[in-house]
Order: sequence, then C-alpha cells, then structure tokens
Amino acid sequence: MTVWFISLIVHLGVMILIVAIVITLASRIIEVFMYLSIAPIPMATMMDSGEWASIGKNWVKQLLALSFQGFFIVVALGIFKTLFSNMIASLNSSKDGVIMQMAMLMGYTAALIFTILRTGAISKSVFNAH
Repeated sequence: MTVWFISLIVHLGVMILIVAIVITLASRIIEVFMYLSIAPIPMATMMDSGEWASIGKNWVKQLLALSFQGFFIVVALGIFKTLFSNMIASLNSSKDGVIMQMAMLMGYTAALIFTILRTGAISKSVFNAH
C-alpha cells in the first residue's frame, strides 16, 4: 500500500512538472510572436545614424537570442529524452528501487524545467542582448 501511494504521488508530481514545461514552451512561442509583431519600429530606427540606431541593433540581437533560445530548448529536450528513455528502460527491467527510480524521474523533470527556464538567459548572454 505504501509503494502504491508513493508511486501515485510521484506520478502526480511528474504530471504537474510536465504541465509546467508545456506552459513554459507556450509562453516562449507567444514571446516570439509578440516580438516579431513590433518589427517595423526597430527597423525604422536602424535608418538613423545616431542614438536611435542602437534600438534597432538591440532588437536584432534580441531576435537572434530568441531564435538561439529555441535551439537550446531543442537540445535540452533531446538530452532529457535520452535520460528519460534510459530511466524508463531500467524501471521496466528491475523491481528493486522502484521508488528511487521514480524519484529520479521526477528529479530529471525538475532539472528539465530549470534548464528550459535558463535557456533565455544563456542565449541573451551569448549575443550580448539586453
């Protein structure tokens, strides 16, 4: 009975974390659409040679960083897919330490969320976008 209850809690925790991942990815997609909707304003400022030109250059840097962030998310999902596949295979093959392996799955999911949330900061630092 105890193993069943712990299994249920871990399963619910993983499901909640998966929902958080989907919400994070959806918010990134909305951010891209909103960022591209204001494209004419920064492009017009690039025509100026003075102080206003930095607005357009920063917009281009931000757009590149946002695109690169999508690449980071795809790489993170690929890495964690492999980790999840290996953990599921070991979970199906052995009966020992099921609770520990489920906790590892939940930990991997939490690490995936943290990684996806950090991709924005990493990509902005690569392109020096602020």
